[in-house]
Amino acid sequence: MFKINEMDGEQRRQLIDTQQVFEVYEVRRLMLEKRYAGSMRWGERGGSRYLLRKHGRSETSLGPRSAETEEMFRQFVEGRERVAEEVKTLQGRLERLAAVNGALGIGRVPKLTARILRRLGDAGLLGRTLHVIGTNALFAYEVRAGVRFESALLATGDAGLLMDARRHLRLAIADVRQEGVLRLLREVDKSFEPQGPHAYRAINRDGFHVDLIRRKAKNEVNQNADSDRAGHLYRFEGGHVFRSDAGRRSDLMPAT
Repeated sequence: MFKINEMDGEQRRQLIDTQQVFEVYEVRRLMLEKRYAGSMRWGERGGSRYLLRKHGRSETSLGPRSAETEEMFRQFVEGRERVAEEVKTLQGRLERLAAVNGALGIGRVPKLTARILRRLGDAGLLGRTLHVIGTNALFAYEVRAGVRFESALLATGDAGLLMDARRHLRLAIADVRQEGVLRLLREVDKSFEPQGPHAYRAINRDGFHVDLIRRKAKNEVNQNADSDRAGHLYRFEGGHVFRSDAGRRSDLMPAT
């Protein structure tokens, strides 16, 4: 029987401190990426000075130079500098907390897995069109339950990701599919490559692989819509994931 150990008081306090700092960090980071995204500058248009706001390649005018637009410019510049400094400070605190977490045995997610999940989260995919399944999901259960699972339960270091049909699966496959996810993986580790031209698995040079497991929507009637370009059909049945190919069916893995 596998053993489950409860966290002691020191581990729980450390975990709470880490969660609180991370929550503030996420708020500030998103503020920096959204409220203070792009840039502002003064530009000449028709002989007058205008406050211009740039987002990506587009630039819009916020109005001619006046006391109001000068205040907008001041608030933007000072606010962005303040939040950027707060993000930097919070990053430093998280790094120090991470070192203590490791010493206390609560920093359990493998570093590469954590980096991948963080990037997918930043891209707005994690928890929406991509969900963690399998052994890596146990780390989240540990945190929520305040326990630590026996290491034998966490034997694999690979990350399994489930595309959830209830959250725009078709669009995610059409726009993200393996190509889009592979792009994000390569931002973390440039060595990630797909295993075959139509594969739902990416592997890096160290043999770490990320699987995309396709789940069939309940209301689908056209099985062809579920097939990938190689004619494969992925579906759940009896707690396992199956792939059908040219009339044959092979059991890929348990649908943990």
